[in-house]
Amino acid sequence: MSLFGALSELVGGAALACAPACDLALADSTIENHAGFVSWIAGRDEMREVRAIVEAIGGEIWVGTETRGLAQRDLDQHVRAAARLVARHRVSAALIAEVAAAARAAKPAITHSGETIAWRISRDIVARARAGGAFAGGLSAVPADIPLREEVVLFLLDRTFAHLVDDEHRLMRLGPALSEFADSQSPGTSKGIQGPSSGLGGLGISRSFMMQIEQAGGTGFLAGIAERFGLSERSVRRAVALVDSQTGEAEGRIARLQALAQWLADVRAQLMRPTNDDAEIRRLKTAAAAALADGDFEGAMDALRLVRRELRETRRRTEERLQDEALALRTQMVEEARATGRLAELLAARGEHAQAADLFAEAALALPRAERETAWRFNLQRAEALLQHSRERGDASALSEALAAYGGLVRQAAETTNTKALAEACLGHGDALFAAGERDPGGNRLKDAITIYQKAIQLLERERDQSSLMRARIALARAMARQGEREGSVEALRQAAQAFRDAAAAVPAEKLPGDHASIQVSLGGVLLAIEEREGGAALLEEAAGAYRIAIGLMDSETDSDRWGETQLNLGLALLGLGEQTRSAPQLEDATEAFRAAIEATPRVKAPRRWALTQMNLGNALAALGDRDETGTSLLDEAIEAYNLALEELLREAEPLKWAITQMNLGTALIRLGERKDRRRHWLAAAAALVPALEVFEQQGAEDLAEMTRRNLRRFQDNWDSILAPPGSAAATAETAKASPERHRLAQAG
Repeated sequence: MSLFGALSELVGGAALACAPACDLALADSTIENHAGFVSWIAGRDEMREVRAIVEAIGGEIWVGTETRGLAQRDLDQHVRAAARLVARHRVSAALIAEVAAAARAAKPAITHSGETIAWRISRDIVARARAGGAFAGGLSAVPADIPLREEVVLFLLDRTFAHLVDDEHRLMRLGPALSEFADSQSPGTSKGIQGPSSGLGGLGISRSFMMQIEQAGGTGFLAGIAERFGLSERSVRRAVALVDSQTGEAEGRIARLQALAQWLADVRAQLMRPTNDDAEIRRLKTAAAAALADGDFEGAMDALRLVRRELRETRRRTEERLQDEALALRTQMVEEARATGRLAELLAARGEHAQAADLFAEAALALPRAERETAWRFNLQRAEALLQHSRERGDASALSEALAAYGGLVRQAAETTNTKALAEACLGHGDALFAAGERDPGGNRLKDAITIYQKAIQLLERERDQSSLMRARIALARAMARQGEREGSVEALRQAAQAFRDAAAAVPAEKLPGDHASIQVSLGGVLLAIEEREGGAALLEEAAGAYRIAIGLMDSETDSDRWGETQLNLGLALLGLGEQTRSAPQLEDATEAFRAAIEATPRVKAPRRWALTQMNLGNALAALGDRDETGTSLLDEAIEAYNLALEELLREAEPLKWAITQMNLGTALIRLGERKDRRRHWLAAAAALVPALEVFEQQGAEDLAEMTRRNLRRFQDNWDSILAPPGSAAATAETAKASPERHRLAQAG
């Protein structure tokens, strides 16, 4: 077997081993058939992803110190051995869960120690192989005369899994092929893990998207899309996988799927439209249309590249030989621009926004001067692609280009009577200014964004474009809120709150539950920010109401992360309200909200938010414990919650949060000591308050430091009773109770 073939089988085996990350449960025989999988996808001309990984690993082998000096035969046998170990020692469920999370988030996952998922998977497989005797001649795939070197196998596994799971969306793009291969081996074996019972598991997509498709009609809904837009089943499957692999709001995936299907149908119609093109271009367009209908997007892109090249060559020949046929030349220029634009749209759909922006610019330049409106539209698409690229990659230069592009589009549209085009350009320019304002807190970009959003709203109200108007209202409210937070201006925050109220009124909860829930969450956050600055129970009541509306519109299973964070913020609003009104029912509701947030927030996934929730749960329990003058169970629970929070809130990483938690812990211990075992609990309280005071003084938090000093002075006043032996007269004598300061709330950001 050649090295390319052996590496292909290793990559295929790794992809099969990671299939559960695509919500696929494959049979053991299917996972072990890595050679069959590679042959199968090669026969279907779908080796693009595997070939890219193999070529990358091949280059790394020749420069790697682990493989330097190995003979070709020895290297081949090590690759085969690595493939065999992947099939024999499966990737653990915990690591598969991290792979799935990283694939959905479109970013590599790295632990606190800086280790990648790929390295941990490889190290785990090698450790289990070593325990099974694989490196002592116990692997039948390796001849007895070739010693299997552990470091070489570890290197090969690490590079294979790194290229498979760290590249954005690569594993998700392989999902449909893995599912179809499993069905070809034994129909039904690729059923989705815990997916709906409608047969959607074979799509190899996330469970949340499967549930959304199920709610829309399941396989019947997908069949309807195929029939409506003239697409094959494979094309619909590819479209579903492509939408699932993209970043963005989860609630809009069904709409994006339908929009992608509509776009495929429109492009196919354009490609099949009768033209005066020569036979080769017509053949290529037909091939591209057929490839799109069959789901072969890569083949369609190749065909469109050839169309673009052929059109360009035709245009050049026309310019040279037939300069007097200006109309024919103009037609060819328009066709070339459209072909370039279609290629750019396909690249944008694949997430390659930087390349798409270049092609949109090329399409605009390829048009005749008379095609100003079409060129403007291409340039708008270019600006959108640049902004999206800057968001996803943090590219400052792309953001600068987007700002300049939108500014030019606004000026061009203002010179025409096209109000809708001007509104579109203003809305995009506002988005770019908001992104720039987030990057540069010291500038005026946020104020400029607010101004241009307001201009866009005026134009859209005139055009009665409700969809764009909703988007503009939400964007304006978020920009106002960010500006208010940055300036500390209560008036600006009030304006933001009213803007969110207006947006909530314009976005119907029954039709757009996800968008409405997001608005309510943002409104609650602004109201809490206002209350923090000026107080007021009415603000807390309205914030709690907004969070409750949002929670009612969320799915705690498919959107557990956002649901848990909203429960945390609801608890903060109720806790503040309960402390202001001294209402035990509101404090109890806050406790329930914090417990729900903790249940929905895995500690390993979001340790900081989990710790903040534990701390605020301790605050609520301690406040309730203050009202129960005889019982101690609530104070015991509060102390336990504070200690759990301190396991994650480290002094070195977040000194103020750590010190506030220490102070609250000390306060609860003082209360508990007033009711039982004063000596033990008050000494523990002092041990918590002294280091908290050190941090407050170091950080310049003088109010908190003085609060802590007052509590410590009360210890000094009662020191004799604290140090006296238990049961002595001094210990049992009536002393002034050291009533601690009220708890300091630390809210989640």
